[in-house]
Amino acid sequence: MNILSTPRKLLKVTLTALLLSNFLSAEVHDLEKFTIERSEEKKSIYDFSTDEIYGRLKEKGIVLLRGFDVSTRDFIAFSNQFPDAFLPYQGGSIRPNVDGDPTAIIITEKDGNHSVYFHGEQYYQKIRATTFWMYAFVPPVADGATLLCDGRELYARLAEEIKQLFMDKKIKYSRYFPREKWQKIYQVTSVEELERILNKQWINYFIDEDSNLHTTYVTEAIQQEKWSNSPIFINNVLEILEDMQEMHPKYHPEKTKETICVTFEDNTEIPSEVIDQIQQIIAEIKMAVRWQRNDILIFDNTRILHAREGFPENSRRELVSRLSIY
Repeated sequence: MNILSTPRKLLKVTLTALLLSNFLSAEVHDLEKFTIERSEEKKSIYDFSTDEIYGRLKEKGIVLLRGFDVSTRDFIAFSNQFPDAFLPYQGGSIRPNVDGDPTAIIITEKDGNHSVYFHGEQYYQKIRATTFWMYAFVPPVADGATLLCDGRELYARLAEEIKQLFMDKKIKYSRYFPREKWQKIYQVTSVEELERILNKQWINYFIDEDSNLHTTYVTEAIQQEKWSNSPIFINNVLEILEDMQEMHPKYHPEKTKETICVTFEDNTEIPSEVIDQIQQIIAEIKMAVRWQRNDILIFDNTRILHAREGFPENSRRELVSRLSIY
């Protein structure tokens, strides 16, 4: 039976169950082939040239540096050696930064200990990072892994009818923020500053009489990898669909689809059967970074989707992240 012709009278809880089951149940592959451990030849992260790191990144999409003596300052200094433009984290979660540097964001257990589903970073706007950098200052004692999935392989495994569906129909992200929220998220104080950012990001918007911001952004679910012309299934669809579910820790009764929502451009829903097949493939190929202290993870945000495994309450987890365009 063609999955795209299946009637769509399913409850939200059905989609939630599918997402959660696929997220938690499958085998998680390790990252040995992407890991470079400290050795006599490479005793310091500064022993790596930018060409060496980017050569590996172009080939494999992921680099994990492990066993090196690294501080937060080392991580920032090391990444600053690369010819990348580092980006402030505008338009996403509200998080503290390192010593006032808006391009070095601190991710802690205060953001929540729930799982976060697979996504590309900030695919709900036009300008987004090509490279994602992470440093483990305080790794979690249990669970809390960062999960990765190769969007190139994910696309290759998709059924042809699903590929065609996403080629034929663009997706639309719809978001809503009250004034105090958009001022924090976009790091601005005035409407004029906000409008400059939204126009630069190709985001459609209007501000209502109560100064609430309503935005939409239309784009493709299938993108092109930076280092090749390979088609990649990478977006924020799975993450936002999960965030819309009543079981999610961030959900609250007042939240409506207008608050955060993803649909096709014509406002039709993305079939849950399609989401389930995508999640089934991810479950077969996902990889886990079981964080160790001072790990540095670098991955291609035009190819690699990432997620977060949930971890116990009252458990510390502190990472520093950076986003850059090469």
